Amino acid sequence: MDQNRREFFPYIDGLRAVSILAVVLFHLDSRLLPGGFVGVDVFFTVSGFVVASSLHNVRADSFRALAAFFYARRFRRIAPALLAMLAVTSLVAALFTPYAYLSSFTFNVGVAAFLGYSNIVLARGVDYFSPLGEFTPFTHTWSLAVEEQFYLVFPFIFFFLLKKRRMSASAVGVLALLCAASFAYGLLEHRLPIDLGFYSSLARFWEIGAGVLVYALMARTGLFETGGRGELAWATWT
Repeated sequence: MDQNRREFFPYIDGLRAVSILAVVLFHLDSRLLPGGFVGVDVFFTVSGFVVASSLHNVRADSFRALAAFFYARRFRRIAPALLAMLAVTSLVAALFTPYAYLSSFTFNVGVAAFLGYSNIVLARGVDYFSPLGEFTPFTHTWSLAVEEQFYLVFPFIFFFLLKKRRMSASAVGVLALLCAASFAYGLLEHRLPIDLGFYSSLARFWEIGAGVLVYALMARTGLFETGGRGELAWATWT
C-alpha cells in the first residue's frame, strides 16, 4: 500500500463553512435563513469529494487491500470521536434531563448511533422538526449514519472507478446513473410504504455520489493534481 495524500483543499474548507453556517442559522431561527437546511445537502456532497480524494494516491493490489485500508482509516477517524461524544452526551443527558421528557427513545437513538443506523430509528420514531426531535441529544448523528451506510458500498465504487483503469470511464457513467436513480427515488419515496423522508440514505446517495463524481472528473482531466487557481475556481463553483 502506497499513499501520498494532499492534506488541504481551500475550496473544501470554504464550502464546509458555508454549509455549516447555513444549518446553524436555520436552527437558531428559521427566519434568518429559511432554506438553511440545504446546507446538509452541500455537506454530503463535500463529504463524497473528501472521502474519494483521500484515496487519490493510494495504490492497492486488490479490492481486499483497498477495502481494508479504507475501513481501518475510517474507523480510526470516526470511532474515537463518536465514542467520546456518545459517552459525554449520555452522561449529561442522564444527569440533567428528566427521563419522562425523553422516554426510552433517547436511549434507542444513542444505541443506533453507535451502530450506524440512528437515521432509521429517528425516521420511524419522530419527525426531524418535531419538539421531541429537538430535545433528543443524539438527533444530529443521523447524518453520520447516512455517511456510514454509504461507506458500505464506497470501496466497490472506488475500486472500479479508478483502480481498474480500463473500466474507469464506464464506471463514471454507472455512478452517474446510480446518482440519477437515487435522485428519482427521493422524489418518489414519500409514496412508498417505507418512507424515511429527511433521514433517507437511499434518497441522499446521489448527494454523496455527486461529490465522488466531481473528484473522478477532476482526477481524469488532471485538474485534481494542479492545486492551483484553476482547480480552486473550477471546484469551488462546481
